[in-house]
Amino acid sequence: MQLFLQPLYSQLNLGVENCPLGCTSKCIVTQRASQLQPPPGCACPLSSHQAKTYQEIIHGDADIICNQAATGDGKTLGANLPGLINPDFRMMGLYPTIELVEDQTEQQNKYNALFGLDASRRVDRLYGAELNRRVKQAEKSNKFQELLLAIQQKPVLLTNPDIFHYITHYQYRDPAYGSDLLPLVLAEWPDLWVFDEFHIFGSHQETAAVNSLAFIRRSQENQSRPRRFLFTSATPKADFIQQLRQVGFKVAEIEGVYASEEKPGFRQILQAVELEFVELAKDADTQTWLKEMIPTIQQILNAESKARGLIIVNSVAKAGQVTRLLNDLLPGVKVREISGRIDRQQRIQVQSELKDAEAPVLVVGTSAVDVGVDFKIHLLIFESSDSATIMQRLGRLGRHPGFNAYKAFILIPGHTPWVMARLQEKLTANQTVPRKVLEDAIACAFDPPKEFENYRQRWGALQAQGMFWRMTQENKYVSEIVRAKMTADLQRVYSQDFESVRKQWFAMQNNSVGKATQKQLLSFRGGSTLQAAVWDSNNFYT
Repeated sequence: MQLFLQPLYSQLNLGVENCPLGCTSKCIVTQRASQLQPPPGCACPLSSHQAKTYQEIIHGDADIICNQAATGDGKTLGANLPGLINPDFRMMGLYPTIELVEDQTEQQNKYNALFGLDASRRVDRLYGAELNRRVKQAEKSNKFQELLLAIQQKPVLLTNPDIFHYITHYQYRDPAYGSDLLPLVLAEWPDLWVFDEFHIFGSHQETAAVNSLAFIRRSQENQSRPRRFLFTSATPKADFIQQLRQVGFKVAEIEGVYASEEKPGFRQILQAVELEFVELAKDADTQTWLKEMIPTIQQILNAESKARGLIIVNSVAKAGQVTRLLNDLLPGVKVREISGRIDRQQRIQVQSELKDAEAPVLVVGTSAVDVGVDFKIHLLIFESSDSATIMQRLGRLGRHPGFNAYKAFILIPGHTPWVMARLQEKLTANQTVPRKVLEDAIACAFDPPKEFENYRQRWGALQAQGMFWRMTQENKYVSEIVRAKMTADLQRVYSQDFESVRKQWFAMQNNSVGKATQKQLLSFRGGSTLQAAVWDSNNFYT
């Protein structure tokens, strides 16, 4: 079924005298960043949601801000604006993938340059491999010391929620320091924590985040300086937002204002897209369909002077298979892979080719490119998944003008015929549709993200007990005060009695299964006892 997806326009901030930034006679943003100019007839270059986000962070009374603006509408700039206007403002950005950390580092370089700031002096980025490199490079150092240095050294630290979690759960230790030093420095240092694309995580990670946020709030509640948490996602989970409110956080939700046609006071953020839902035959797979579509794909690439496309599949193995297949079938096209088995150096090379290669470039990726990473493409092909992931993947397309046309194919497996039937109930072939109508149809036709609703009731309090156990091993008096207040907060979400759960936690230490369960509860993404190592051509990965 073919559809024509309308472009999307975002309402701009009204500007001077009506400005949430407090501008009275001149626009602060254009004064600080002269290259950021509004469209003709408009007073401010910011989208309305960016200005509202700034206002909530600097002047609002909410503990947690949820920016739910559409994909491609500049949630990153909205999050970074306080630090760009006030260089002393301190921010920790938490991004779910290494690819996104690196992409945000590039965004920081760009934004700091626009505002006349030196990103090399202001911005640091840190994830597992980089942390290991710093420990190895330094003399007589360890992860505790390197993290302590990174947190305090520059006003902007870009990292992932894993490191944030392990710090707040007292997982990093150094015998020369108290075990509570690093968590308390983390809780004290930033003015703002940004959780980007947190919707991709499940109940275990949400529970861990709620516990960590409760710790930061209660350990710093006597400080006069306000601390905010910003969650940015075009597809937030209402249930998670409700959890945050149950714990006692005041939450402000911010949305953009949109139109499907050009109008005064609006700026185009997404291009029109020709979209096709493809139901695969029962005995066919993605590779089979791609083989049949080679002439069409070649024609689409040939129509652009610097053709760029993205194919997203649901497994690392299939990404490798598709890459090899298309390398054989599309001579003259640079077919490149981005997945969990591709190292950082190779990914940098792919990004370079996307920017500079004269030949057509076709990237084959997995969920590593699902969220946040900005690709300048005109062709998008992807395997369907849950409804939220489909909208995220579709948001990769049409973010950049300059191509003649934008084309997307969404592949539906043959063993789910009801999906196409549901789509046909909501949509008509060759219909021109606004994006909100498409989003509603996709939500109806495809399954929502899988949730384990009973997780927090079964394991949430135990997860919190693991955190308490770590906290009270040192500086017991202070930790018990914080713990008592956190217990009152978290009891609103977790139904179990905390005293009985505390006894259960200590009883688990008496056997190997209990100890293994504790280890998993204190982890962030979890793990498996099944380990495998794969040698694939020149790539070795586990």
